[in-house]
Amino acid sequence: MKKPLKAQGPRFRVFILFGLCLGLCLSSPSWAQNKGPWEDVKLALEMGMQDLALNKLETYKPTTQKERERTWLAMGYIYFKEKKYQQAQAFLKKIPPSSIYYPAAQVLSWNREMEIEEVKGVGPPVSPPFRVFQRLIQKDPVIALDYLLLNSPLLLPGEREKGVMAAFRLLFWKGDDNRVLAIFQRFPFLAQNGEALWKAALAHYRRGELKEALEILDKLPISPRVQYWQARILFLLGQKKAAGKELEEVARGWGFYPFLARVELGKPMPLYKPCPQASLQEAPLFRDLVDMGLEEVAQKLIMDRLWNQELSREEALVLFSRINPSLALKLGLKGCLLYPHRELVEGFCRLYGVEPSLAYAVMRQESMFDRKAISRSNAMGLMQVLPSTGVEISTLTSERIFTPSMLLVPLFSLKYGVWYLAYLQKRFPTIPLVIAAYNAGPTAVAAWYKKWHMASAPEVAEFFPKAETRNYVKRVITYYLLYATALSGAQP
Repeated sequence: MKKPLKAQGPRFRVFILFGLCLGLCLSSPSWAQNKGPWEDVKLALEMGMQDLALNKLETYKPTTQKERERTWLAMGYIYFKEKKYQQAQAFLKKIPPSSIYYPAAQVLSWNREMEIEEVKGVGPPVSPPFRVFQRLIQKDPVIALDYLLLNSPLLLPGEREKGVMAAFRLLFWKGDDNRVLAIFQRFPFLAQNGEALWKAALAHYRRGELKEALEILDKLPISPRVQYWQARILFLLGQKKAAGKELEEVARGWGFYPFLARVELGKPMPLYKPCPQASLQEAPLFRDLVDMGLEEVAQKLIMDRLWNQELSREEALVLFSRINPSLALKLGLKGCLLYPHRELVEGFCRLYGVEPSLAYAVMRQESMFDRKAISRSNAMGLMQVLPSTGVEISTLTSERIFTPSMLLVPLFSLKYGVWYLAYLQKRFPTIPLVIAAYNAGPTAVAAWYKKWHMASAPEVAEFFPKAETRNYVKRVITYYLLYATALSGAQP
């Protein structure tokens, strides 16, 4: 942002931002034809600017009874969001029972803020030497393990095994395979531990000792994960027929490894149809609530009608898939794929050269399609872009104005998120690395890739040291493959 704008103060910047966003919206012919303040109000509410929305409504002079009732509902909602409950009730009580907006007003009137007290559990007792070990292990797991073993007589039951496993695990993620396998050989109880067996097999794989890795994998219970890696190693050993047989078994399931097996066998993915969505033209109350930016009220109303058995679960899910896809997924919408904000997603994907299937898969995992999502790390919006990342992107794309609240607007969140995916695609050679970098950051992924030169989906999903990123890669690739199949009808 340029210095002259900063000199005008925060109020000036807010109005400039609002004007810019409004200008963008009004450039659409379909938007420009609408009358009244509702597009302005909706945009202001999307960006969390309740005061601007309230100012717009206070100066609005509705000419019909329906418009007056609509205005009262919107003002009641804004005061409710600001926790000014008396002012909210004053407007909501004006709406008569005969009004189409009466049920929505009632839902807001019945709402109560609830406080949930967090109960902290009491942990098990810990011996003094084990406490020292816990402090040492992050600095140097080898020294920590030596200290633990020297003080074994002073440990509580189970602490020695727990400490050995902790050092074994940390050394594996540091890539110290020599010490990992030495510890595995030194402590026989690790051969009875599934996690230890798995990491020992992968340590052999990482050292290029494929036969040894396969021997250990054979000791693990059968699962898609184990069978896929057995097939991968068999293929590398030249046993293609045996590898194909294992992949056939894996491909019968659903999820990350079964879908990878289907890709390698050339088999099609399950074809998921788009989720059914309600036509709000046939539901004028819900249509008006969405147009006014009061999706939260619409959601409360659907839940209220579902609770009172005025809607079936299936009817509620269909409405939610249109109004709040995130809530539809949380309530159990399955067997279909959601395509929220499809025009924006596919438009930005064409502009920046990103597959829509990748954008949808990332959006689903990042926010569950909740445009108002804010994470504990303050990532915001549909694509969970950090404000600091948004500042960098706005600079690189020559945006004159950026504020974090813009990331809660689908237009900006999708633009920035898809742009960032395109940037990562230019930096990394494979989609799995791009996905990992979206979660863990490009610096961490670039350093890991430089060290290990692993770029395939199973390698990123098993060897990248951050657990959150490993799980993230598995989930995103699962839905990336499903969306790619649904959108193209061909194998990605």
